[in-house]
Amino acid sequence: MAGVLVVVVSIAAVDSLNPSTLLPAAVLALGERPLRPVALFAAGVFTMSTLGGIALLFVGRTIVARIAHPSAHTRHLAELVIGIALVVAGVVLWTLRHHVGRQLRGASSRGSDGSSFGLGAGIMGVELPTAFPYFAAILATLEGVHGAALQTLVVVVYNLVFVAPLLAILLLVAVAGQRGARLLAKPSQLVQRWAPLVVPIGLASIGVVLIGLGAVGL
Repeated sequence: MAGVLVVVVSIAAVDSLNPSTLLPAAVLALGERPLRPVALFAAGVFTMSTLGGIALLFVGRTIVARIAHPSAHTRHLAELVIGIALVVAGVVLWTLRHHVGRQLRGASSRGSDGSSFGLGAGIMGVELPTAFPYFAAILATLEGVHGAALQTLVVVVYNLVFVAPLLAILLLVAVAGQRGARLLAKPSQLVQRWAPLVVPIGLASIGVVLIGLGAVGL
């Protein structure tokens, strides 16, 4: 089990450097009372990711293996479907870019906001279908760890490592207060300014590439 745990923790450490979770947490940290929103956001990410991982444990090794190591045909089909979805998402976000910008600016001015939990859970809910490193870690757990209780424990450990950067942001805000928030101010301001423009273009661009790869492969 020790070897599997090392592999799982290593995957989680790399996977934790996730802009889709780190950047919203940095924006929330700029609020007047940021502890609660950041804590709720981290809790939402952890809860959704953990529940998704546990659900995959009970789905079974065969399905998880197909997700983690798909056949060539399945991979190209997934590229095509995901590519189309990303292009559609990019177009929708582009049309909503002004609204998204206002929401991001508003997030840093709000205090305690219970919707932060839903934001974290929602982001993970969207990302889980394409969380291939997570699937690989779960497959390693299924193959190398015996017993549902121990397998569940490994998934929990994975997700504790996954949210560690969010907990670091929370600790920074708690210990350093406004000074800690100021350290996050510059990257958060950049996110507020450029994310509504860059994210739709980036999603659509990635989608076009995936559509091309999937179409050629099929």
